Amino acid sequence: MLINLVIILISLAILIFTVNSKYKIWITMAIIAVGSIISCYEAVKVIATNNTYNLGKTNNFILGEGYMSIDLLSAIFMIIVSCVAISVAIYACGYFKTHLESKSKIQLSLHCFSLVALYFAMIGALASQDIYRFLICWELMTISSFLLIIFDAQNSEIRKNALNYLVLMHIGFIALVVAFSTIMTEVQPATFDSLKSYFDNNNPIPIFSIFLLGFGIKAGIFPLHIWLPKTYSAAPSHVSAFMSGAMKTVGIYGVLRVLSYINTELMTIGIALFIIGIITGVWGVLLSTMQRDTKRFLAYSSMENVGIIFLAIGVSLIGKASGNNFMAICAMTGAIMQLISHSAFKTLLFFSVGNICTQAKSTNMEKLGGLAKKMPMTAMLTMICLVVACGLPPLCGFISEFMIYYGLFDTIAMQGNNVIIAICGLVAMAFIGGVVILAYTKFYSIIFLGNSRVHSHDKIVDVGTARTIAFTIPLIFIVAIGFMPATFFQIITPISETIIGQVAHVTDMNSVVISLNNVRLVSIVMVMIIIALYILKTQMLKKRVVTESPTWGCGFTAPTERMQYSGESFSEGLQAISPSISKDKIEEDKIERDEIFPNEHSVKIEHKDRIDTLFTQWWVALIHKINKKVMTIKTNRVNYYILYALLFFVVIFLLTIFNLM
Repeated sequence: MLINLVIILISLAILIFTVNSKYKIWITMAIIAVGSIISCYEAVKVIATNNTYNLGKTNNFILGEGYMSIDLLSAIFMIIVSCVAISVAIYACGYFKTHLESKSKIQLSLHCFSLVALYFAMIGALASQDIYRFLICWELMTISSFLLIIFDAQNSEIRKNALNYLVLMHIGFIALVVAFSTIMTEVQPATFDSLKSYFDNNNPIPIFSIFLLGFGIKAGIFPLHIWLPKTYSAAPSHVSAFMSGAMKTVGIYGVLRVLSYINTELMTIGIALFIIGIITGVWGVLLSTMQRDTKRFLAYSSMENVGIIFLAIGVSLIGKASGNNFMAICAMTGAIMQLISHSAFKTLLFFSVGNICTQAKSTNMEKLGGLAKKMPMTAMLTMICLVVACGLPPLCGFISEFMIYYGLFDTIAMQGNNVIIAICGLVAMAFIGGVVILAYTKFYSIIFLGNSRVHSHDKIVDVGTARTIAFTIPLIFIVAIGFMPATFFQIITPISETIIGQVAHVTDMNSVVISLNNVRLVSIVMVMIIIALYILKTQMLKKRVVTESPTWGCGFTAPTERMQYSGESFSEGLQAISPSISKDKIEEDKIERDEIFPNEHSVKIEHKDRIDTLFTQWWVALIHKINKKVMTIKTNRVNYYILYALLFFVVIFLLTIFNLM
């Protein structure tokens, strides 16, 4: 059975601690690759047959009886997680070459083992049908990802950010324990299927709110997103890719799993998720545009995509509550497609940033520039990812957003109900999409176009083969969904129907398939036109002498790299209209009045998330207050400390006498 194979694979991870350092990552890749192939095989079989696959039943004295299985919902998430995992493992093989000499054997071993542990913890969480095993896997996800983040633990800022992540993840874990414990006091056994009995007999809103807190922290919804920029900037690029492309996905899985058991109060929950999605998307895209650090940029960009996904989930629930099954299924299918698209392109973007970081030794946009000429393969792959991220045809980003738009427009044109909500959704999607294009135009142009801003970057070359091969698997999904949208729609629709609990009308689904086939045809024609124009351009240039010269600098004869647009100046206009979402920190070396011929001066601007600032202030103030109270009992006298111990035992005795513990 699959569970036995998984146990064997986890046992093999022990080899990582014993082999030579240069082989550790290859063994890690092999273990993850075998696990991914087996998981994907079983998941694809479940989707193809539409039958739940039981992995086995276990019974032990610690956790009791429980079982693991793969259904349609967990199957699609297993495929996403497994494909991201194998891509990350391949990329790590190239990434590790630059760290073999700088890291100790135990550091490399712990990092590789944590990669394996994180992958199997996610697979275990997706396959677990009983609560105890799910929570164990969920906690293992947190611990293993924490160990991955502190790969460069000698940096105090990284340790601080990792600790912040660990604290927030355990707040979410406590929320899940509270939610599950509340349910288990009324219904048994302790399985996910018991949630349906509880929700059928109780108002689901209070418990779902607690679930949303627990799963929402992992997913990164507003205002639970504050760990994202700090963690992604602290972690190695392949770890950030793993967390953004896979682990965040498991958080969304948790929300969908709970929603699949709720049949009442759907309108209220749907509107709440709809509003959360809009705020998350808008907040994320505005703050991403302001960032100058590439990893922080991608962190807020992930938040924007999560916002779109939750917006679509909210629309789906609203459609189900009002009897509009077509709207519900289109929106849910769009949400799942957006989830797949985000996992694919965000994984690749973190790989691109990893390439830039190792070659240019910086993640600061203001110190980059002109990398398209020095790293052409990375530049081309990044451009493909940005087409997806901006939701442009012909790739998968356009298809996923097209499905959400399709459901919203049909609601306005045909159904006649929920028109206000549909219009709000359209406006929000359009606004987010417009700002996304601005954000990624800044990202690409500042990094890859223009001239190098640092002279040491003139000798940069592109990365090796291993890290380029890692782009392959996500690219397959990006292209396949873009050029076979109807096929993927028909695959994902049964999953959407499972979540919603409703079956779509055949006529409605056929109309979507026809529309998607038309989109595919237009995409193919567009690509053919682009190829034809490129060939025509190449042929015409063969007959002409092409010369190169410096960019015209408005008559200035000695332009420098400092005269280019910076990341700050590129997005200055947008920052001017959204000052309330960020708290700006400006360090300025001002020109003095008596400087007739000024020396070199500098200005540093940092845009901090206002929510993060508020949380940090509250957290620091609380720690100071607790510390102050605790320090009052410090007397440096041994007899007082003995008295404290005796009082503790007295309290325990009294609680025992009165049966309070």
